[in-house]
Amino acid sequence: MLPVTGTKMRMPELRFMRDPSHGGMATVAQETACVAAASVWLFEQQLPIRNQVARICEILGCDPLELVCEGRMAALLGPASAAAAVGGTRAGGFSDARDVGVVEPGASRVVLQTMLDGERTLPELDDDPIPRTC
Repeated sequence: MLPVTGTKMRMPELRFMRDPSHGGMATVAQETACVAAASVWLFEQQLPIRNQVARICEILGCDPLELVCEGRMAALLGPASAAAAVGGTRAGGFSDARDVGVVEPGASRVVLQTMLDGERTLPELDDDPIPRTC
């Protein structure tokens, strides 16, 4: 997660950046798993999901990882650059910046490590649950 500001950060291990505005973080992770032919692990405890959003999703039966997420950015970096990118982004005023997962060799899949240390495989979205906002 890198800030989009006038400040430039050198990130030699930057693989890609994408906004999760269509399909949410789950879709970004699914696309990464598919293109990289690898397993993507997301850590629920690290995901910056506001309590209000989690509660509303629970009431409506939605997964917050599948929601439109305007104004956010997901970046895939090598391990040596991740901590520096998160630190630089936070220093730039983006307090929600976090290292939320890893990409590992393995089957193309997305696994959420839950706060209770369980695992949940995230399915690929078949359909657009919420229309685009732009």
